[in-house]
Amino acid sequence: MTWSWRGEAAVGAVLMALVFILDRSAWWLVLLVPHFAGTVAGCFQKVDAEQHRDRRF
Repeated sequence: MTWSWRGEAAVGAVLMALVFILDRSAWWLVLLVPHFAGTVAGCFQKVDAEQHRDRRF
């Protein structure tokens, strides 16, 4: 689970960087910043095998 959170956080970071690189509308950041913050917070969750089964559903 941790790697999927890290992957999503990396995607969010790349998309935020592309907003600035490609000079697109800053309104995209309204969606991207909360997504990035949430996925970064998810990177630090500790989930053992039992909790993984519970969260899978």
